[in-house]
Formats: sequence, structure tokens, C-alpha cells
Amino acid sequence: PRPPSAPPAAEAPPPAPARIPAAPAYGENPAPVYPRLARRRGQEGEVVLRVRVGIHGAVLDLAVETSSGHDLLDQAALEAVRAWRFRPGRLGDEAVEGEVRVPVRFELAGGN
Repeated sequence: PRPPSAPPAAEAPPPAPARIPAAPAYGENPAPVYPRLARRRGQEGEVVLRVRVGIHGAVLDLAVETSSGHDLLDQAALEAVRAWRFRPGRLGDEAVEGEVRVPVRFELAGGN
């Protein structure tokens, strides 16, 4: 006689799709003040900040990811963005902490 056959193996359910949170959004915020001394020195450049945003849109932490090469400009960008409000990241209908990169460009118009 034949041995009894094993029941068919149950198929594993397909993996659930990954839920990737939407990144925080900038919202409306004032531009950083161009430091007077940096203007006089003719300093220009772009600072890129890495900003961690809380569920209520406040800045929880920030750091210079890429320096402009001028400490005055980097500090002005940090000071301004620290006070900004963001639209928090979302995961479905829920607000979540998230991180966003914020480029801040300091450029003298017309050589002033």
C-alpha cells in the first residue's frame, strides 16, 4: 500500500506593501537674514541643512549637512530654520516625525 500523502503546503500570504512615510514639507517661512558682515566681505554660498521635524511641525533637531564655506552664512541659516514650522510627514492619516534637507542659498544681487 501507498503511504498517505501529505496535505498540500499552505501558501504564504503575499508580503504587505511597504508603507513609506511622506516627508515633511517646508510650508511658508521667512528667508534667513543675510548677515551684514558677510555682505561686506562679499561672501556667498549655499548651506544644506538636515532637519528633523516633529509630528506638530516644529524643528526637533538640525545640523549643517553641507557648509557654504562661510561660518557666518551657516550660522544665519541655522538660526532662521530653527524657528521655521513645517507640515509634518505623514504615514497614512497619521503625522510622523521625519527628516528633510533644506538648501539655503545666500547670493549677493548685483554685487552688493
